[in-house]
Amino acid sequence: MATDAQIAASESMGTALDQIAPPTNDVVQDFPAALDWRIVTCFVIVAAVLLYMS
Repeated sequence: MATDAQIAASESMGTALDQIAPPTNDVVQDFPAALDWRIVTCFVIVAAVLLYMS
């Protein structure tokens, strides 16, 4: 689980990168970066629960 500090750090890093090189398409560039760790974390949790229950 990411802590509030990690989330704030990742968001501030994203903001800093946007200021250096503004993204041409917010949806395409932000979507994978914003959700990647959440998708991976959920997948790992689901896989662990399924293995535990089997």
